[in-house]
Amino acid sequence: GTGAGPREPRARAGGTTGTTRLGLKGGLCSTWSVQMPQSIQALNGSCVLIPCTFQIPSAKNQHLINPAGIWWTKRGSSDKKQLENRDIIGKLSEKNCTTVLNRISKTWTGDYSFRIEGNNHIKNNFKEKVKINVTINKDMGDSVTLREGDSVTLTCSAPAPCPSLPPTLSWTPRLSDSVTVFQENDDHTKHASSVMTFTASHLLHKQEVKCTAVYRLQTVKSERTSHTNVTLKVQYSPKNTLVLIGKDGSLTCSSDANPAVNNYTWYKVSGGEIKVVSYTQSLTSNITEVSGQYYCQAQNEHGLQNSSTVQLHCDRKYHLISLSKYSGTSVLELIPFWTLDRILKSSSSERIFPIRNNGKPINWFPAN
Repeated sequence: GTGAGPREPRARAGGTTGTTRLGLKGGLCSTWSVQMPQSIQALNGSCVLIPCTFQIPSAKNQHLINPAGIWWTKRGSSDKKQLENRDIIGKLSEKNCTTVLNRISKTWTGDYSFRIEGNNHIKNNFKEKVKINVTINKDMGDSVTLREGDSVTLTCSAPAPCPSLPPTLSWTPRLSDSVTVFQENDDHTKHASSVMTFTASHLLHKQEVKCTAVYRLQTVKSERTSHTNVTLKVQYSPKNTLVLIGKDGSLTCSSDANPAVNNYTWYKVSGGEIKVVSYTQSLTSNITEVSGQYYCQAQNEHGLQNSSTVQLHCDRKYHLISLSKYSGTSVLELIPFWTLDRILKSSSSERIFPIRNNGKPINWFPAN
């Protein structure tokens, strides 16, 4: 973007990111040249600092006595004209033309160039220009992918074009104490930078973190704000894994994980023995006495978690089958013997499917 306001927060585990640097235009030489930024972001109603130094032919140095500086501006399609509302704070005799423009407005967007005048016909319009953009920029948000437990550092930077009225940076939500510092860029413009460090948690998944810059104005007793945001995408192992018993005796295992659970395993506890009764989408047909204690295990690429044990009571003999998982769950259904026998004995054209998953028939497989 080209407007004044915070740059998008950037994150990485364990450290801060670097700051984008603007290149210098011009170079040191023995001919007429000026060094200043290519472009500067400014805020309507505030001031803006233009870092500026210049060089003249060495034979002219002795005549650089009580020089005068003039700034020219060309805004849009208007003709070039002399700029009056400026304060040259650099010492021109030392070839420093740093200038502050005060009480700027939206109409000030345009190109600015410098002219030096001195004794013995020292007069020169420098060809280099600085582009000043007067606007407020609201960056679009972005996202960053993290892993639970990572030490994360978010860095937010905002231009500080007016040294006497620097921006105030703040974070929402405030996940930890933050530190704001003011730094100089390579082109001698300044920016404010705020750093916030915290530990990634599954509780922060999909959390939007906003950085706000507040600028006080010169022209009126008011302020302007600009903000940018980043959405945290935290990956984590299964959490809150539990088993629910339905009214029909079915068992449902659910778990919260990112990425989603890719394997559910069901276990039955019989005395001191633990037996796997279902893995992901398998059909178990050799369990005829389904009463007992069960628990499930949810797993993704970052880890696994077991549910607590539940007690299932069933007086009749049922087959226990596992349905395909959907909506982050895995279901164990109880199918009466007569129903399953009818399913397996019927022809393919007459086969009925008494249980449906999201409206689609469940695929059955004969028992071995």
